Amino acid sequence: MADLELNKVSSASVIEQGESFSYTITLVNEGPDAATGVQVLENLPSGVSYVSHSSSLGTYNSNVGVWSITSLAAGASATLTIEVMATGEGSVANVAQVIASGEEDPTVHQTTTILQKTTKTMQ
Repeated sequence: MADLELNKVSSASVIEQGESFSYTITLVNEGPDAATGVQVLENLPSGVSYVSHSSSLGTYNSNVGVWSITSLAAGASATLTIEVMATGEGSVANVAQVIASGEEDPTVHQTTTILQKTTKTMQ
């Protein structure tokens, strides 16, 4: 059993078109066992485009939006930061979700959502 907690923050809440910002996702394993075969779905919403990413553990496939972690020890955490650029105008909802784990998760804290507003660049 591995109790996984997922959290996401954005470096900005109001963004202008053309502006870069980042999403940081943190996955924590509250235990009691190691979590194996973990996959987090992080599909970027329309209105933003992928620039780059970095992760403390595992790999992120930006083509399919999946962050894969082979093993996360009990009590450990891993972080994925995705740099994006605002390409549209309006509200943006970005959802991250744990979609796979080799161990049972006793709680349902596997989804996190961020709401943002993108404004048109003033000329």
